[in-house]
Amino acid sequence: MNKNRYTLAGWLSMSMAAILPLSIVLGIIESIIGKKVLGWDGPIFGFSDVLSLIFVALAVYTIYMFRKLLKERYEFHAANTILIVAIIWQALFAIVGFTLELSLFLLWPVAEIPALIVMLLFFITAMTTGGVIDILLASKLLQLKDKMSDLMKAFAWVTMISGVLQVTVILSPFALILVPVWCVMLGMIFLREKEEVEYL
Repeated sequence: MNKNRYTLAGWLSMSMAAILPLSIVLGIIESIIGKKVLGWDGPIFGFSDVLSLIFVALAVYTIYMFRKLLKERYEFHAANTILIVAIIWQALFAIVGFTLELSLFLLWPVAEIPALIVMLLFFITAMTTGGVIDILLASKLLQLKDKMSDLMKAFAWVTMISGVLQVTVILSPFALILVPVWCVMLGMIFLREKEEVEYL
């Protein structure tokens, strides 16, 4: 049962690496169509938003499964709390972001400066808190350095680098580039280590 669940988590994690960039590209296309074709300058709801919600749902599931893998494979519980916080953060980030976008859509046109300030504050808060979570998670994982595979160590360092980039806010777009890498590495961890979990 665990073997099948970790296999599923692995493939879903890898699919996230494609979903995120696809969502971003579709969002840009939808925005261009909205402005150039429809003459709409406000926020647009489209398939990119659906993909974003799917990404968040998959992120919540794979983080939950990663927490289980750490307990079953390594008997490691030190990261439990931070992984729960990461799950809550993913959900809150999606809910607040969606609510803000929907509010702008329904109230449009709105005063540009206040709207810009609200979105900027949301972005800064999301990046800094997400970065802190990644740094704390990486720090916890590196406590396992003597037991971890090279892949797990690399995953921990990618998580750390991503967290540092997010905390700076200015460099956070580079963290976005690392997200597909992070997703693929997590998927590989699930697929490579599921056999050992099965026989523990």
